[in-house]
Amino acid sequence: MVSGEKDERFTSGTAVLDFGSRSCRPCKVMEPFLESVLSEYPDIKLVKIDVEEEPGVASKFEIRGIPHLVFLQSGEEKGRLSGGHGSKRLKEFVEECLSKP
Repeated sequence: MVSGEKDERFTSGTAVLDFGSRSCRPCKVMEPFLESVLSEYPDIKLVKIDVEEEPGVASKFEIRGIPHLVFLQSGEEKGRLSGGHGSKRLKEFVEECLSKP
């Protein structure tokens, strides 16, 4: 991505950015839970970002550890969640973010 260029993954609609890597075991364990929860919200897109393949994106969002989720609505950050979590906490996170103005 060229500096100053807008990335549609982050600027349009509602998205959960899932920062992780192929070598991150907690990321792999959490993945099916996250996908299951988000299947209940068809308007929310899941954007997986491998921090090893896209370090500039991880830096832009100041990601210091993985797994790390960032919830965006129309490019505006509504919440973050770090660490591995199960379905219950992930659903709470999504609901908390959706309820923010």
